[in-house]
Amino acid sequence: MNKDFAFYTIPFSLDPFDNEAFKNAGIDFYVTLTNVDSGQAEYVKITDVFAQMETLRATSAMPFVSKPVEINGQKYLDSGIADSIPLGQCQTLGYDKIIVILTRPLDYRKKPSGHFLIDAFYRNKPALANKLKNRYLEYNQRIEEIIRLNERQEIFVIRPSKTLPIHRLEKDPNKIRAMYDLGISDAKQALGKLREYLLIT
Repeated sequence: MNKDFAFYTIPFSLDPFDNEAFKNAGIDFYVTLTNVDSGQAEYVKITDVFAQMETLRATSAMPFVSKPVEINGQKYLDSGIADSIPLGQCQTLGYDKIIVILTRPLDYRKKPSGHFLIDAFYRNKPALANKLKNRYLEYNQRIEEIIRLNERQEIFVIRPSKTLPIHRLEKDPNKIRAMYDLGISDAKQALGKLREYLLIT
């Protein structure tokens, strides 16, 4: 993937991002990164999109297929390794209304990754390798927690209503469009209950 095109040419030139409006919005915006050395999640507040573009790029640096992104001398990868659904951090920050948007249907659970591949790629990063090996357990535990909290109306969850055949690095524009349209449809279906949730005191 062309990082310069995706993270610099598009937002700076082809489809300019309104960075001033973002900075003046008065809304906190955090991203999650995985520290390659510690294997732990780090949470960074974005205050200037253009100045912190490398931090945003790190949030999409997938293991195995992407090079780690270096920020202030430390290397980072996609947050999905250490904390793919940072519900706990939102709770720590004190938000009383939390909306969780999932990319998988209700019945989806992660399966273990191949240890051989992990060890081959990250044998010199034992903490990261260990996190990758146990990622499915942590993800599945978090999903069960989300289901419980959603049933108690302590959080609000929007998730796909069905599974579509699409890959992380999907190139078929028809499949990408179908996933986009499903997201729009599911969000519209959830709006009424979302409004009710936001009015709960």
